Amino acid sequence: AGSIPKAFGKVGPQKLQSRVIRLFFMQYCYILYSPSRDTFYVGSTSLDPQERLERHLSAYYGSRKFTSRFKDWKIFHFINCETLSQATKIERHIKKMKSKKYIRNLKLYPELSTKLLSKYKDS
Repeated sequence: AGSIPKAFGKVGPQKLQSRVIRLFFMQYCYILYSPSRDTFYVGSTSLDPQERLERHLSAYYGSRKFTSRFKDWKIFHFINCETLSQATKIERHIKKMKSKKYIRNLKLYPELSTKLLSKYKDS
């Protein structure tokens, strides 16, 4: 039988499986920007942000959704998260701020994203 790489430490099978899955699937909190409307869209996903953007642009999620109304969305910023739960909590935090300035500052000051990751770290 093979041995478990030291990077995984001494953990139970469920924790080990979780760590292995995270190696292959990143989770993201992402922010899109529409220049024509000067508006932001905040979401969370397990897809690559570029793939998620393409889905929004193609009305993959339906023609009545908010992002389908505009076709000039661009990825403004994204945060690599450890779990989808963490990404969702960060998404909610950003939405609760209701501030374009806060969103712009996330991009300008990377330490803000680091603080969010720390604040919403899953145990």
